[in-house]
Amino acid sequence: MSEENALPAGTILRSGRNLYTIKRVIGAGGFGITYCAGTKLRAGNLEFDVEVAIKEFFMAADCMRDDSTSAMICSKPAQERVSQARKDFLGEARRLNAISSAHPNIVRVNEVFEANNTAYYVMEYLEGQSLAAYVASRGGRLSEAETLAIMMPVVDAVAFLHGERITHLDIKPANIMLAVDGSTGTRRPVLIDFGLSKHYDEKGQPTSTVNTRGFSEGYAPPEQYGGIDSFSPAADVYSLSATILYCLTGRRLPKSLSVDQEQIEAEIPAALSADLRAALRGGLQLNARRRIPHASALKAALSGLTQPVAYEDTIPAPQPVPRPYPRPTPRPDPKPKPRTTSRTAIYIAIAATAIITGAVLFFLLRGNGSDSSEPTAVAPPDTAELVQPTEPEVIVPEGMVDLGLSVYWAEKCVDNATPASKATLLKKLDASHRLPTKAEWQELLDRCTWTWQSSPAGYRVTAPNGHSIFLPAAGAYDPDSKELLLKDDYGPYWAADKNCIFAFSHSQNEIGIGEPPYGYVFPAIAVMDK
Repeated sequence: MSEENALPAGTILRSGRNLYTIKRVIGAGGFGITYCAGTKLRAGNLEFDVEVAIKEFFMAADCMRDDSTSAMICSKPAQERVSQARKDFLGEARRLNAISSAHPNIVRVNEVFEANNTAYYVMEYLEGQSLAAYVASRGGRLSEAETLAIMMPVVDAVAFLHGERITHLDIKPANIMLAVDGSTGTRRPVLIDFGLSKHYDEKGQPTSTVNTRGFSEGYAPPEQYGGIDSFSPAADVYSLSATILYCLTGRRLPKSLSVDQEQIEAEIPAALSADLRAALRGGLQLNARRRIPHASALKAALSGLTQPVAYEDTIPAPQPVPRPYPRPTPRPDPKPKPRTTSRTAIYIAIAATAIITGAVLFFLLRGNGSDSSEPTAVAPPDTAELVQPTEPEVIVPEGMVDLGLSVYWAEKCVDNATPASKATLLKKLDASHRLPTKAEWQELLDRCTWTWQSSPAGYRVTAPNGHSIFLPAAGAYDPDSKELLLKDDYGPYWAADKNCIFAFSHSQNEIGIGEPPYGYVFPAIAVMDK
């Protein structure tokens, strides 16, 4: 890995108001360099120190670095080729920026910008190790169950990409990170490094004009060695299958261009289950037309093989890991100014649905012992069998949802999740509605399934009884600057308890209960006592 053209540590990259300080090189290849960088996430008077990963477009074969300006300089004969490749790089980065937050097993792209005569995109920084390193640490091979527990979320992520007409084109163990959650120790497989990825049209033709010449030997299908002209998702299926086989054997496949089908299939262990062997044979066909065509089909071939598995490093399901939401640390302010609350009138707009369960009454009547078809007389009360008690009629209040918890939750947030001061929102609640307590928020977190959706952004919260509510990522509002901050990622909600909010951050994979940052206002959802 050549790092001779890399930006030195301490270099500052600027994108608008955002500053990124280069710390070190993570990786480098023929088309780019990836760095770990530090930045500050600002929200009003709050400031967070965070680490990010930054991918820089840099064609090492045709370009060099101007040490005095940090600019990328390319040779004159290559200028047109490099310019088009940079344009394609930006296009792919912006597509990833638009969709990456929709799947937990795809690295999140936060920002795309241009500087130094080249292009950059900013990604979440993942603590953990690559799948390649993990397999090595486990003795060079994994069991079927562990392999599928890791790889099925990755296959699902690639199926999502194929649905967006994006091929990754460089899937391999080194490009799958097992991101570690610091508080729980669980690992989340994440597909990274989209440097070779391509967007294609409905006919399978690339939307960019530059052929991809990069590949990873042992994981690339034969058609990729000569540069792909038709961007079939089947190329990724081969790479996924080769990666699954690596997990099971610890061995990389031979160069696909120099072997025949019999030699490839000889690499599949006979001891594997019949279904898994069949799926791998279908995914590792050297002839792309005979190969499993896309990741969704590979997922279907493998789906019957996944079972719950317990092993040392548990791979979590693709949903947020519950943990206390950290309270941001405000910048020192010895004399904070009192914050004014918004004057915007907020009203309750709760949709009307009523779920009425009719009571069923069963009567057990004493028979007269005859075979007559005549109606049986009802016995006097003192001798009649007891009437079976009925369940009381359950009427869910209008606009509320019964999640099977201690309280009813509202279908919709107050004023469609518009942030406002707690005092303002409380004035809009009638006597029967109130804010959830800390304990009720915790019950919602502990007993329900939380599923992220991107449009509209927020969490669908589903109870064991199948009923659900939706909590939008409405962001936080600063009444002083009149700015709505972190919308579509951050979802803070008022709690009834003093100095308490419930909050989630999708980009940070954090969700829980904490203290409200000073001066900001939040949305609210109402509950009703049963």
